[in-house]
Amino acid sequence: MKNNEEQFKTLASYWCGKLDTPFPIFKRMNKKSKFLGAVSQVNKNNFYFHYNFRVIKYIDFGELIMFILHEIGHVKNRIKGSYVKKEYLAETFALKLMKKYFPKEYKKQVKDWKKSLKNKEWQKMFPDHYKAFKKIREYN
Repeated sequence: MKNNEEQFKTLASYWCGKLDTPFPIFKRMNKKSKFLGAVSQVNKNNFYFHYNFRVIKYIDFGELIMFILHEIGHVKNRIKGSYVKKEYLAETFALKLMKKYFPKEYKKQVKDWKKSLKNKEWQKMFPDHYKAFKKIREYN
């Protein structure tokens, strides 16, 4: 099933509200980006939720929710430190919520990420994510 842009925005807005984060301002990313998306802080009341709809429209529901929760994790955790540490904290934040609210999708995401972490091409494309994710208990 293809995701549509409104579905993505509705889900992201819902979870931002539920998790008491600032309101997202949605911005499309450059079509050439290899990332699903990213967040950047605007002020204490808003943040930019950058997204690559060229990629998002083809991912399944579980991956979409995981992506949204991961990015919200960056906003909630506003941690100083290395990029690897920030990715680790955002991903563990998302996993905790996936396990609680979407247990079926959680299991699939863990299985898929275990497989991705073994992929040498993925490791080279996303070295910081690889370093962070290989520290996550569920992925080992």
